[in-house]
Amino acid sequence: MMVKRIDSKLLDKIKSKIKADPGGGLSRDILDAAFWRKENEPDDAWVAALDRLDRLNDKKPLQALLRLHLPGKVGAYLADLIERGVKPAKGRPRVPAYRISEADALLLLDHAAVRDLIRSGMTEKAALVEVPRDRGRDETKLVNSFQGKRGSLNRRKKILRP
Repeated sequence: MMVKRIDSKLLDKIKSKIKADPGGGLSRDILDAAFWRKENEPDDAWVAALDRLDRLNDKKPLQALLRLHLPGKVGAYLADLIERGVKPAKGRPRVPAYRISEADALLLLDHAAVRDLIRSGMTEKAALVEVPRDRGRDETKLVNSFQGKRGSLNRRKKILRP
């Protein structure tokens, strides 16, 4: 029996393709995963381009948008700045303005679950006890955030929904 050897370059291409494109119909596109955004917002192309730069270090989509949409040479200058690279900030990286942190995303999902229970006839107090108990989350954080007392979530909501 004869076994064919796969060229190492081809194998590398296949491996990178597998890493870049998740199987099973899953998408890593920010616009598919961002449940906090409405569909077909005017800034979708910009958010997608910024996400590709943040996650994949793919500068091309953002550079194309800058050159296309900014007046005069400004777009070309900013595209050039991105190409040359901007030094990363020191310390822990911040969550990009178009995203939401994992902790805040979980709280928003919990808020939706609380609202659903309230609509189905449960009291707010009982719903605020049941949701964190069922999901293994901190009850105090959920209560405070549901009452608008979580600064990080309030600021993020302001940025995402002006």
